[in-house]
Amino acid sequence: MVSLRLRVVSCCVAGLIALEVRSPMSDFDVSCYHQEDKGKAYHGLVTKTSSGRTCQVWTKSEPHTISRASSAMVHCAFCAFAVLMVGTYAETEGCTANTETQHIFDADNVISLIQQKIKLDMREPQASLTTLGGGGKASAIETSIKALAMKSLDGTNLPEGMQPILEKVLSDMDIILNETQRLHEIDNQNILNAVAAITGCNTAKDEEFNKPGGINEAEQTVERNRKAHADCRGEALVAHGVWRDKCDTFFEWIVDLKNAKPGCLAALPQHPQLLHCIKNAESWISTYSSQTYKQKDALCVSSEADYTNKQKECDCDQHDFEMSFCSYAQKLTLVCQHYTECRDREIPNKDTHCSDADEGAEARKHEYEAAHRVKCYIDALLIDTSQTSERKNKLDECDSLNVNTAHLDISCPETPAPVPCDCSGVALKPCDGAWVDSEYGNLHNMTTPCTPCS
Repeated sequence: MVSLRLRVVSCCVAGLIALEVRSPMSDFDVSCYHQEDKGKAYHGLVTKTSSGRTCQVWTKSEPHTISRASSAMVHCAFCAFAVLMVGTYAETEGCTANTETQHIFDADNVISLIQQKIKLDMREPQASLTTLGGGGKASAIETSIKALAMKSLDGTNLPEGMQPILEKVLSDMDIILNETQRLHEIDNQNILNAVAAITGCNTAKDEEFNKPGGINEAEQTVERNRKAHADCRGEALVAHGVWRDKCDTFFEWIVDLKNAKPGCLAALPQHPQLLHCIKNAESWISTYSSQTYKQKDALCVSSEADYTNKQKECDCDQHDFEMSFCSYAQKLTLVCQHYTECRDREIPNKDTHCSDADEGAEARKHEYEAAHRVKCYIDALLIDTSQTSERKNKLDECDSLNVNTAHLDISCPETPAPVPCDCSGVALKPCDGAWVDSEYGNLHNMTTPCTPCS
C-alpha cells in the first residue's frame, strides 16, 4: 500500500501546474518538455512545486521507485494528474535535469493514489466542493483537462494507462454532480427548517395562550373576577342605601314619636280635660306602638348586617381579582419574553442559513458547470485520434457548453410575521397608584387595602 503522505511530483509537473513562483521565469524555464523532441530533453529550471516542496531527482528511485520511459510527456501527464487528483507531495532532495535518465511514475501506482484520494473525498462529500482555495475538484482540473484535450488535436495518442485515469475522473465528476444536488437539497432543507423554527416560535406562543390554564384562560379569569368584584361593590352600594334608608326611617319615626306626644301628658289636666288628654294619648300610642318600634329597629339592624356582609364578600372578590391579575400578568410577561427571545434567536439563524446557502450555491454552480465541461473534454479525449474533426467539433462544443444551473438556485422565504404578544395591559400591577385609580376609582367604599403581586 502506497502511503498517502508520500506523493512525488516531477519537476516537469511542478512547471506544468505551478500557480506562482518567487521570481518570474520564462516559458523556457518552466516548460515541461520541448515541442521538437516531445520532451526527451528537459532543460527547465523549476525544482520545487508551487507549495514549496522539493521535486524528486529523476536519477534517483527514492522515496518512490520509478521506471524509465522514452517520453517525458508521459511523465508529465501522469504527474499532472497525480498532483491534481492527489494533491500532496513528498519531501525529497534537489532536482536536476538529465536527458539520459528521465523516469516516469508507474501507471498502476498513480491510479492507486487517485483511487485512494477519491475514496477519501467520498468519506467527506463536501471536500470535493471546497478544496483548492475555495474551488472544487472539477474547477481545479478543468484547465489541465482542457489543455490536454487541445494538445490531443495534434494527433498525439493518450499515454498508456491514461484512459483508466480519465474514466476514474469521469466517475468522480458524476459524484460531484450528484453531490452538488445533495448539498443544494441540504441547504434548502436547512432554510426550511430555520423558517419552521421561526414559525415554531409563533406556534409555541399560541399554544401557551390556548392551552388549558394558559394565557387566554388566565385573562378570562381576570375579567370574570373583575366583573364579580365590580358587581359586588355595586350591590354593596345598594345594600348601603337600604341600610341607611331603614335606619333613617327608624330614627325619623322616633323623632316623630316624640314630636307627636300629646302635650297634656307633661302635666295631666283636671277633670273633665283629663278625659280628653287620655283619648289623645290612646291615639298616639296606637300610632307609635311598641310593635312598630321593634319592626323598624329590626329593619335597621338587619340592613346594616346585610351591608357589612356584602362588604366582606366584596373584599374577598377584590383579593381574588388582584391575585388573578398578578398570575395573568406573570404568565403573559413570561410567554411574551420567551417568544421575543425565540424570534431573536431563530431569525438570525435563518438569515445565516440563507446567506451561507446563497454563497454555497454560487460555488456549487461553478463546480457543477466545471464538472460538465470536464466530462465533455474527457469525452473529446476518448475519441479516437484518427477522428480529428470529430475531436475538434467536440472540443468546440465543450468550449461553448451552456450548463443550466437554475435548479441550484437558492430561494430564501420571507421571515414569518410576528403574532401579537402585547404586555402593555399588565405594565401596571395591583397596588400601583395608577392601577388602583384605574380599577377602583369609580367603585363604592374601597377601604380595603389591595394585595400586591409577590
